[in-house]
Amino acid sequence: GQLGITEKASRALRRFEKEKKVSAATNEVRKAINEMLTEPGAVTQHRAVWNKVGRDAYERDTVLQALNNLKQEGLLENHRTSGNNFQVFWRLASDTPATPSFAVN
Repeated sequence: GQLGITEKASRALRRFEKEKKVSAATNEVRKAINEMLTEPGAVTQHRAVWNKVGRDAYERDTVLQALNNLKQEGLLENHRTSGNNFQVFWRLASDTPATPSFAVN
């Protein structure tokens, strides 16, 4: 490794850098979600959130990790309309809608 850093230390450093990125992304995603989900029953998808926080700023997986962090925090819930991963919707956990009707984009 560089400057005599062990492989283990190097991995720890990469993990730390990744956690720092995810932490920053989580804050950005929290802001984006609060701007996007203002209507009762509003839902969003990963791609829309990723576009909002900036696809150049964060990798796809980083945004997904941020969404999952917010889910663990209890801010968000997600639900699938099918087994298709592209049809996962995110909503505010505080906003538990009655049976929603989805509009097709």
